[in-house]
Amino acid sequence: MSKSKLSILVVTLAMLAGCATAPTPVQLEAASARSAIYGVATLAKNDCEAQTAADYTGVIVARRQAASLLRAKKIPVATAVNVQRLADEARAALDAACPGGRPDPEAIAVARAARAQIIQALEAPHAP
Repeated sequence: MSKSKLSILVVTLAMLAGCATAPTPVQLEAASARSAIYGVATLAKNDCEAQTAADYTGVIVARRQAASLLRAKKIPVATAVNVQRLADEARAALDAACPGGRPDPEAIAVARAARAQIIQALEAPHAP
């Protein structure tokens, strides 16, 4: 056997031996981070729904925010319950805000007033 063939055989055997050994475990997890990303979207089929889409989105985000703050023990249970109640009121008003695709100013005002109360409730525990 020639020297070049022997060299190729030795290198090939060394590579095969290297592949046969167990791989060293690697930690793939990063340090835990306390953040989350949520995507929220609202579909509008007419001009009235487009006008109230931000209100719907705000109610959805407020519910999630209240739940997150409650889990983190940054707001009391009573505040979270109040936010959920106000969000239900806002949602009911928004559902009634566009009969036949035309805006109902009273229903929109009720929904926006409930959203304002939600914002106040969520900001109160954080006030200096």
